[in-house]
Amino acid sequence: FLVGSISIFVQDRLKFFILMLPTLFVLIASTFQLYPFRGRLLLFLVPSLLLFIAEGTEQIREKTRSHRLNLKEPKLAFAEGTFIAAYAGTIGNSNSVDTIIDAAVILRRNNDIGFVVMGEGSMKATLVKLVQKYELTNVQFTDHLADKDVNSILHRASVTLLCWKDLPIYDYGTSPNKLPLYLKAGKPIIQAYSGSYDPIKKHKLGITVPSENASQLAAAILKISKMDTR
Repeated sequence: FLVGSISIFVQDRLKFFILMLPTLFVLIASTFQLYPFRGRLLLFLVPSLLLFIAEGTEQIREKTRSHRLNLKEPKLAFAEGTFIAAYAGTIGNSNSVDTIIDAAVILRRNNDIGFVVMGEGSMKATLVKLVQKYELTNVQFTDHLADKDVNSILHRASVTLLCWKDLPIYDYGTSPNKLPLYLKAGKPIIQAYSGSYDPIKKHKLGITVPSENASQLAAAILKISKMDTR
């Protein structure tokens, strides 16, 4: 409970006070005998207690996981002010991360644009070798990261990336598990997707380009970079 309370207070003081307000109001009303607080203690304390305990448990779990896996805080290879396009997720056959690398090749002469790729998967080693082959200095693969560090990089990023293969299975939609983190970061999303159901376009969350089309992905990144007002 204490760890969770401190964590929420440090991260977002407004959220902390909003969570505490109902209990505070009831305590004040009870003091002036305007509300029968006795017998209803659990009714008002349990919801807040559960939220603080859950946050504390998550913080302890994250610290334990980071220590067990020897996770290190990430250090980005790009200078402050660089326009960063960030990808977080699986680096496998279903996710067209190679399209991101191809876009980086196209934009390699734009020194103020960098790519950060976070995640693990069967294609990671191949793509790392591809970056080395082309001697790309605008692409950074991270080691395995703690969730809080993924969030930190996404908040620093200028845009976030979703890239899919052009497969019939995706025609009616996809289910990216990192989308909530992207939305939390509050940055535009550039999605490479050719299916018929596109929530990014529908809800005006960013730009959608065709799947596996590196030139259009690069053009979309360049377009937003020229709009960026960091």
